Formats: sequence, C-alpha cells, structure tokens
Amino acid sequence: MWKRPRVIADVVTVYLFTVRSQKLGTNFVSSCRNLRAMTTAGAAITVTPRVSLADQTVSVCVSNLPPLTPVTVRSLVKNEKQQQFEAHGHYTAGNDRKVDVTRQPCIGGTFQGIEPMGLFWSMVQSPGQRSGLRFTKTNVTEPSIVEFHVYPGHLGVAEFNDVSAISTAVIERHYMDKNIERIPIKETGSQVRGTVFKPKGNGPFPGIIDIYGTAGGLMEMRAAMLANHGFAVIALAFCGYDDLPKTFYQINMDYFEESLIWFLKQDYIKQGGIGLIGISMGAELALSMAVSFPDKIKAVASINGSHMHTYSQRSFRGQPLPYTDYSMDRFISLDDGSFSFREVLDEPNEDAVFDLKQLKAELLLMVGEDDQNWKSSDYAQETIKILKAHNKSNYKLLSFPAVGHLIEPAYTPFCKASYHNLGMTLFWGGTTKPHAHAQQKCWKEILQLFHRNLQTGNSKL
Repeated sequence: MWKRPRVIADVVTVYLFTVRSQKLGTNFVSSCRNLRAMTTAGAAITVTPRVSLADQTVSVCVSNLPPLTPVTVRSLVKNEKQQQFEAHGHYTAGNDRKVDVTRQPCIGGTFQGIEPMGLFWSMVQSPGQRSGLRFTKTNVTEPSIVEFHVYPGHLGVAEFNDVSAISTAVIERHYMDKNIERIPIKETGSQVRGTVFKPKGNGPFPGIIDIYGTAGGLMEMRAAMLANHGFAVIALAFCGYDDLPKTFYQINMDYFEESLIWFLKQDYIKQGGIGLIGISMGAELALSMAVSFPDKIKAVASINGSHMHTYSQRSFRGQPLPYTDYSMDRFISLDDGSFSFREVLDEPNEDAVFDLKQLKAELLLMVGEDDQNWKSSDYAQETIKILKAHNKSNYKLLSFPAVGHLIEPAYTPFCKASYHNLGMTLFWGGTTKPHAHAQQKCWKEILQLFHRNLQTGNSKL
C-alpha cells in the first residue's frame, strides 16, 4: 500500500531550514519555502492511462500548483531482481497552475526539452547498486509498476531522501496484452527451445522469429510486445538456456533450420512466409537464415548486425562454414572499467560473407553509428553494396548518429554499458536522447515492415 505523503508541520519546517539547508543548499531551501503552499493548494499528479502497454504513450500532469512554482517530477521502477531505475525532470508551473509533461519543456534532470516519455527512456540505475545494470523485463506476464513523485523545487538525486513528495501516482506498464497467450516450447524429440507469444485463438497468425545476441538465455520482452500487434512470435533461445549449448561458440545452423521448420508446422502460423528480427549476433543469424531459406522468409529486421558468420566456426548440414575470427587483444579498456569490443573482429573474411544474392525478403537495416560492440554501420554499408551489385533494391537503411548498440523497443530505458556474461561490463555506446528517439523510430518501422510484408493490416502505432 502506498502511504499518503506527509505534510511538514511548522516545527519541522523550522528544523529543516536551520539544519538541513546547510547541508543541501539553495535548492532545498527553495523546496521548503514552496512546500506548504503546494500542499495547502492540493497539488496532485495524474498519469493517464493508469494501465497501458509498454510501447504506448502516457500523459503526465501536475495540477493545483502556485503559478511559476518550480517542481521536480520523478519516476521509479524495479525489475524482478528488485534492481531500481529512475528518472527525473525539472519543470516550472505555468500561469494555469499546471505542469503538463506532454507540452512543457523539462529544463534539467536526466533529460531536457519537451519529451512526453522522457521519464521512461531516460531512466538510469538508482544510486547504491552495483554498476552495469540494464533494465530488462524477465517476467512479461506481470506488469512493471512505475511510481511517479512530485517534489517542490528543482532537486537532484542526492536530495530526494531529504524532501517529502507532495503527490504520488502509480501506473502499470504491460508487456502482454490480456488477449495474448504465452506457450513455453520444449517438446520430446525436438531441440527447439523458447517461448511463443500469440493472440488467443486458432489463427492463423503471421509468424515472427525473434533472436537476441551473445548473452544467450531467453529474452521474451520484445517477442511479447510484437505479439500485442497481432503476430505469433517465438522468442528463440540458442545458447545459455535449458539444455542448449552453454555459449554462442558452440552453435550450428542446423538448429535454426529445425526451429524454422517447427514454427512453420504450427497450425496457428499463417503460411506463405514469416518474419525474422534480431539484434547483434541475433541479427547476424537472422540474415543468414534469410539467405539460406529465401522462400520461407518475407521480412527481416536487422538491428546492429553483420553480413557474415563471426567469432567461431559453425556447421550446416554437416559442412563447416567459414567465419571471421577475432582477437581479444584488440578490446579497448575504458576509464569507467567497461570494455569496447568495436575493434575485436578481424577484417571481414570474404568467404564468410552471406550469399546475399539469394535474399528475397525485404531487409530493414537499423544501425547506431556510435555502436561500440562492433562495426555494424560498416557491415550495413557493405551489405547494401553487395545487394546493389546484384541489382537488388529490397532493403532500407536507418542509420543514426550518436546511437549505440542496444536499440530496444520504444521507451525502453537507454543502456550505455552493462554487465555481460563474458565476465565484464561492455560499453555499448550512444547518447541518451538521440538513442531514445532512434528506438521510437525503429520500433515504428519494424511494425510497419512486418504488417506490410506479412499482410496483417495497419499497425496500432
């Protein structure tokens, strides 16, 4: 249960002014001076809708404020590991006694400008936790609970514990619509591992295979969010999960062929071809599938991927596949203790490059020009060069300056660096605001790509 914010009485106010103001300075003094006026006026924050899907926008408004009063709006969320992330913005009430986040500029905090969803995408890990945290939603069957608090004055992170909020609101952000079902995949006689998300009912529904990167495990967040738009999506694990190989070094392409065949055999999958989406090595694997099984793949969304097999030798139908090797001697150690892998791969081995003349699917290439994981922008340009050489035009490139490696669905908190199961914190690159805007653009383009090629009608966004 959420507790009603307490109102500071006269005696406490005097105490705060005489003791804490010396510690916290002018921002805190200003906060105390305005606190009684705001609580007496009945200042209140409202966030609508209170229940929404994770890729939908919400409206944040603070009302009943004294005109021209400075306030701080703060958002907080915890993941399943109880790791906390937060954002805050500095606003000034208008003459209408309101702060409307959708139309008024934020002048300080974790973001700036008129940014209706800035209190989501600019979230960073809260102080007092180990470094290198990345916001991920591991249990998509339960919503994220997001708190919003309003404080008097323009405060920083260090001051929140010493000032009482004047109003609080709580909302739910759902990754699965109520009409979506989740089906874990582990069948006797099949190696395929993952989770299917699909609208309830028999369908058939247009199908998508969703593949993440070298961290392995099972990432369900994006697949669930795609399913909300009418698709049947399998979040496909390929290493570090259940009885699959422990690391990506041990995978082979036969597994992806088996996964594709299994998925297409499901009665709820619409025939005629499916879509693929991948990020990082997942994008590499998706493009490899698209050229290996061109008649079964109609659309590919590639996020910061490559156009060749990398890091280790794989096999397909008993034959070894050439690959581009790497050297850990070339990783870059940064001052904050993280590592950039941008230079780790060797120069492309031409024999490892996919046979792109076989590509029939529409290919959407999305790259961050500040990707510090590998040279995804260069790989995208080389992909286009090869396609043009074969007189192909079935591609589109979205290239974003100041954007890093981890391009996630819209409004996901930006992650510049995070701990990887390689045993180190990897530096992904990017700058918060342009990266967040790129995520919104890419998510819209991804949905349009799949709706257009898999013939589902118009996107909800």
